[in-house]
Amino acid sequence: MKIAVISDLHLGRGDRTDRFGHDPSAFHGFLDHLETIADELVLLGDIIDTHHGTIPFAFLDELRIACGVHAGLADRLLGGRYSVVSGNHDHCLADFPAVEEELLFDDRGQKILMFHGHQYDRLVANVPYTCAAGNWLGGRAEAKGIPGVLWFLDWFDDFANGITRDRTLVYRDNALASARKRARNIIVLGHTHKQDDHREAGVQYLNVGACLQGRFEYGLVDTRTGEASPHTWEGA
Repeated sequence: MKIAVISDLHLGRGDRTDRFGHDPSAFHGFLDHLETIADELVLLGDIIDTHHGTIPFAFLDELRIACGVHAGLADRLLGGRYSVVSGNHDHCLADFPAVEEELLFDDRGQKILMFHGHQYDRLVANVPYTCAAGNWLGGRAEAKGIPGVLWFLDWFDDFANGITRDRTLVYRDNALASARKRARNIIVLGHTHKQDDHREAGVQYLNVGACLQGRFEYGLVDTRTGEASPHTWEGA
């Protein structure tokens, strides 16, 4: 079985705060590619960005707006073919019965755990509504033409989570520890927007990267070979 995984699309409301950044036809081509090469398809969180509306914490309203702006893609992604995991930017999706907090796959001796990854984010885990408020304020600033605010918030999140270490290593170490604790030999995350691939003591950690701002990054897990690898689609 081959499992294709994408994360962090951040489909938004179609204004300056919308970080998706893809031509819809190109992204449909990317999805065509994934659906051709994989048996299972996973959306690993932050598919819809619900934090950048005109009213703070109006998550469901923003979900409806973004799904309307990106109707063709949203219908395809949330139409049932893809397994969906909730992230911190689309956490209101967690209230939908078909959306999971994590996914487990067991096939051909491979034991795989997948979740978004914000569970390891110090700020999101400890002060989630403060983070949501900060994202909302950043989004309002961007919408009014003040550039770079959302980039700064991403940088600050990196700093707060890494402190004296590379944030990538912090997530990697936490993920490997979780996999060992739960007797999983492959663990797959998103959230950081940075691809990572690391094996240690019989456990593989894969971060699939992101599909926002024009990027076509994904992960592919092959249970026949036990390989989990990051990829970038270069187009047809």
